[in-house]
Amino acid sequence: MPCGNVSSGGVNQGVYVFQTTYENKSPTVVNEGPYDLSVNESYCSGHCTPNFHQRVANGELIPYTGWVQTQETGSEYGSYAVTYDPPGTLNRTVHTRAPWGSYGLRTDVNPTYWYIGQRGASRYLSGADFRPYVQKAAAKIYTEGGHDTLTFLGELGKTKQMLLKTADNMLRLATKTKVTKDFLSTPGKWLEARYGWRPLVYDLQDLNGAVNTLVKPRKLRHRASSGTTENDSNITTWSGEMSSSYWTKTVTDTVTIGIRGSVAADIKPPIFRLNPFVTGWELVPYSFVVDWVWDVGSYIEAMAFLTIAQKYTAAGGLKITVDREFDWQLANFKTYFSGSWNVRASSHFEGVYRFPTTVGLRPYTNVRLDAFKVTDMLLLALQRVGLRR
Repeated sequence: MPCGNVSSGGVNQGVYVFQTTYENKSPTVVNEGPYDLSVNESYCSGHCTPNFHQRVANGELIPYTGWVQTQETGSEYGSYAVTYDPPGTLNRTVHTRAPWGSYGLRTDVNPTYWYIGQRGASRYLSGADFRPYVQKAAAKIYTEGGHDTLTFLGELGKTKQMLLKTADNMLRLATKTKVTKDFLSTPGKWLEARYGWRPLVYDLQDLNGAVNTLVKPRKLRHRASSGTTENDSNITTWSGEMSSSYWTKTVTDTVTIGIRGSVAADIKPPIFRLNPFVTGWELVPYSFVVDWVWDVGSYIEAMAFLTIAQKYTAAGGLKITVDREFDWQLANFKTYFSGSWNVRASSHFEGVYRFPTTVGLRPYTNVRLDAFKVTDMLLLALQRVGLRR
């Protein structure tokens, strides 16, 4: 874990080469000089817990601490071609590999445009919310190694009906008798598999795990985490004109953000859960659809976690990766002077952040849609339309 504030690296200097080409003459190097070529820097800041390993070995629950660690690498490369033909002189074309220009000209490009830094990364982190995942991590601990017995009993009637109907249709198939209409319904079979058979299998697995827990020593310390990964991209373009030139600058960012919630607690989760609030919510029609936007189920379980946890610590984490591509172009036209400039740069930024927090006391918006859930929504809508006919 980083301690204090530590920075390293910075801007490395390169050398530009300025070449002049005359008619019928070979190129010659006429000037060299320094320019900003690359950036390689890192930063870390955090708090070290005294005697951390010894205290953990003694069984102490060490609170999460905050820390930040970032690193960025980047480089730029520039070139331009200039035709300089003042009256009474030979026409000559100038080529250079200097992002800072030469021959009395400046490309007006510096790392400010392609350097990302913590300030540049923060614009993408502003919408990242780890609080729902801290709640979900707490809910995981509450349900670890146990069985939701009350909900299982509450849904036993539907489970029995599903099993009998399936057995009846399988018998009809075996005897070549016409099966029921809903047995051949694709939406019905898909939804039954997703929200009937699959939960039943999980329930039986949890029940088996709960029974095994009865004969095993139970630990007091539990840890859990939950999270997701989001991808984003952004293209920003500036352009303008001057009296004898025009320019365009383009910045393209490709962003990956990891969001994570972590909880560690001293707690004894119930082996056979009899939580009427959890069961009541599970029995509400289409409650699982609401959970795709507001995870009420995890919220209720997280609140139950808080009522029985002896001690806990929680933290939210963010990990961001930004890849930036910068392109700058300028064209200049004068009476005896014309040219084009191009500067390209790329930068790679990585940042990891951890924030101590607590389990929130209200449900949070957390839209979680994927291809399966979108399919479920469409089939639910089709099923509802079919029921109304």
